[in-house]
Amino acid sequence: MTLHLALAAIVLAGNSQVGPTTKPGDAIGKPPEKLGHDGFYTKHATFKGLPILASKNVDDKALHKLVYGIGRMLEKVPEAWIEAFVASGSLFAIIGKNEGQTDLPQYRHLKNDPNTDWDKRARGLGGRTTSAGEENILELDGDRYRGESIWLHEFAHTLSSQMFARVDPEHRRELRAAYDKAMAAGLWKNTYAATNSAEYWAEGVQCYFDTNRSASPPDGVHNEICNREQLKEYDPALFALIERSFGGNPWRYEGKYNTSRKQG
Repeated sequence: MTLHLALAAIVLAGNSQVGPTTKPGDAIGKPPEKLGHDGFYTKHATFKGLPILASKNVDDKALHKLVYGIGRMLEKVPEAWIEAFVASGSLFAIIGKNEGQTDLPQYRHLKNDPNTDWDKRARGLGGRTTSAGEENILELDGDRYRGESIWLHEFAHTLSSQMFARVDPEHRRELRAAYDKAMAAGLWKNTYAATNSAEYWAEGVQCYFDTNRSASPPDGVHNEICNREQLKEYDPALFALIERSFGGNPWRYEGKYNTSRKQG
């Protein structure tokens, strides 16, 4: 851990008290009134106080799987950082397999966007509210993102802006520097990672946790880099930033969308 990260941990540690976590055998309850959005969300789970919300149409298994997956992603992150993240007002909302992006209350304002049909464009977005499709979380048949975890990708965006940037004053600068270095070196050509530093980060986090698709030659979205070992060799600067941010977490994504053994 670098000095500025160590200092951030000390400053935040104080009286750190993370919130409750839904256990594997727990029943999925109803959200508190302030999170219900006029009754749209009827299901509620938590990871250390981080709300995970869904409508009545979503299988309880999706909420339980998110609690588990988020827990594994963050198992090496200091508790004080998680507390700061939860305090930001972040939450995770699941899009039911038969729902659209703009069915979620937080995204209804996009329904009438004259430039983009968001229900066709997206099955998940990052930000203070992370969203992802039930079908991707549960790896269901018909998932348009079959073979990679989009929930993890979108959550990576949220972690960057709502946690790491809050506890590490160098996070954004170092991410931008790594992105600029990679672009100057000709890395990630003809891939989604080259779009901007935010997508570069999220695609890198997918690779770090072994759940990104591969393509050779690059197909405009992916290239041959899809897992941790490949990322470390291909883009050491991005790997180092992700490795440090997640505390050297050894966990890899579990499920059909694991890409540990794929080599392009």
